[in-house]
Amino acid sequence: MEKKFYLTTPLYYVNAVPHIGHSYTSIAADTLARFHRHLGEEVYFLTGTDEHGQKIAKAAFEAGLGEKAFTDKMVSIFVELWKALNVSYDDFIRTTDERHVNAVKNVLTILYENKDLYAHTYEGWYCTPCEAFWTTPQAKGSLCPDCKRSVEKLQEENYFFKLSKYQGWLLEYIHAHPNFIKPVSRYNEVVSFLINNTLTDLCISRPK
Repeated sequence: MEKKFYLTTPLYYVNAVPHIGHSYTSIAADTLARFHRHLGEEVYFLTGTDEHGQKIAKAAFEAGLGEKAFTDKMVSIFVELWKALNVSYDDFIRTTDERHVNAVKNVLTILYENKDLYAHTYEGWYCTPCEAFWTTPQAKGSLCPDCKRSVEKLQEENYFFKLSKYQGWLLEYIHAHPNFIKPVSRYNEVVSFLINNTLTDLCISRPK
């Protein structure tokens, strides 16, 4: 049977035009895809755009466009850049595509039926650009520890994925499949983290 190889770039946010970081990531992924095709493997190389979130709504408003018109315009810039760079992706997906929406619905349904999701009221400091919650000790001076921009205090009910439920299973799987994480330095880093820390459940929804 022909060996299969799948890889994906991040789904890039389209709140601004692509920059050198986007190009670097896509060229690196393209190099890897071409290498595995050269080995005779069946390669599926995915890229695309993430078109949800407050920062995209904000960018569309500032541009004086509706969100759909704004994202359509920005996506075309990404597509033209990958064409100019000869990035050999096999598929381009937008998070607003119906096929993506349906796939997410199916995954959430499976997780819900498996009792891996639950609603919980969460309070913390929220950074809109990073789309991340931080605790009070982390958000010193009401600033995001990552981007150093202002955060806002929020309390809201969200849905959470029971990531903590799978910590033991994940550690066992990694031990049983030593080639699952490469290079070895990253393997050791992940194993050390799982041994010495407790995974927290993952917030997967935004009420706004």
